[in-house]
Amino acid sequence: MSSRLLKGVLTLATGSIASSVVMALSVPLLTRVFTPSEFGVFGVYLTLTGLISMVASGKFESALMLTTYKSERSIIIKSCFLLLSLTSVMFFVVMLIFHELSLSYLGTDSLLTLLLLIPGVVVLSFHKFININTNSHREYTYSAKGALLRSLAVVSIQLGLGYLSFGVNGLILGSLASYIIFSLYMFNRTRFLEDYRYKKLSPKLSKFIFVKYERVYRYLFPQSVINYVSQQLPFLIFPIFYTSATIGGLFVAQRLLKMPAGVLTMSIRNVFFPYFRDKNELKLDLFFPYLKLTLGLFLFGLPLVSVIFYYISDVILLLLGEGWKDAGDYSKYILLWVFMSVINVATTPALTIIGDNRFLLYYEIFDIIIKAIVLIYTVNVFELPIHTIAIYSIVASISYVLLIALCAYRLFLHRLELTRGGE
Repeated sequence: MSSRLLKGVLTLATGSIASSVVMALSVPLLTRVFTPSEFGVFGVYLTLTGLISMVASGKFESALMLTTYKSERSIIIKSCFLLLSLTSVMFFVVMLIFHELSLSYLGTDSLLTLLLLIPGVVVLSFHKFININTNSHREYTYSAKGALLRSLAVVSIQLGLGYLSFGVNGLILGSLASYIIFSLYMFNRTRFLEDYRYKKLSPKLSKFIFVKYERVYRYLFPQSVINYVSQQLPFLIFPIFYTSATIGGLFVAQRLLKMPAGVLTMSIRNVFFPYFRDKNELKLDLFFPYLKLTLGLFLFGLPLVSVIFYYISDVILLLLGEGWKDAGDYSKYILLWVFMSVINVATTPALTIIGDNRFLLYYEIFDIIIKAIVLIYTVNVFELPIHTIAIYSIVASISYVLLIALCAYRLFLHRLELTRGGE
């Protein structure tokens, strides 16, 4: 790994780790001012805003990682904003028409919670557009500082609103405000606004860009949506079968584990995406860099995860209090699932760079069908949600292992093609 690449990973990781520490330290405080049911509603809210924001932009912001031209960045950003505006209005209308069903699914009778869905989609989308553009420019310092600023904002605001008895809307408003603060900071520090203003949007240019980066919305978009639904499947299905308190316990357990795991994977992915892109443009091999990263993460993390497994339930129960016993139990069984998601960090960037999005899409379709069948079957067979969670975690982990093996095979074939082409 080059010194420049290592510096990028460390810069993002430093900010991400600091942000993760702040968020982790806040959980024992938040669980004492918000109930498991309120966290359950908040978890479903975040799942829906994440899904809708992905659909709203068509995942086209990912094209920012594939270009080095300023004019193309400008058109991509403006196109994303246009798509976001149109689809947000559409979702808002549909949501109002089916508001009773939507409230029942969310697990609340608060109309404000429902109305905050679309603002949540907008600010989350802004966050993604800015962050991806910033990392594409390799402005990792700003991304790291922005992540820390957002975590400090969300914790302080949520705690304040919690003590004022805002209920679940306190969690939601704190999240929205933190994204707004993050965006304002990044507007003033990064080249996002400069890129946005650089080129005027026109039908001819837009058509050219959409054709050039067709693989993003043709393969990466449906693959990303399916992958997201696959990752969040419990939070999409559980509201139909279980109470908000059960969902809240799983949400907090997953949050405690995925905060450090998530920021680590985001840091590595944001750095390795342009790294793989640059190596591919130079017709260099991606097989060994991918293999070294994946195996290195596995060998480094396995002993740590083995130790954590035996103590995590008691530690979480001690941190959160007696009312959160379920969260402690759930955390033990989702640990393997979270660990394998970290090991899988470089798979999507590697396959995307070599243009193997169709394969990834087909795999994700197969994967989500299997997971949905398993989840629905176990929900109906087992009375206790912990059994469903344990089995789902095992299935998800096996899926990650299979995907890593298939990715390594595809990269090996790509390496052979490069070798033949150089002869």
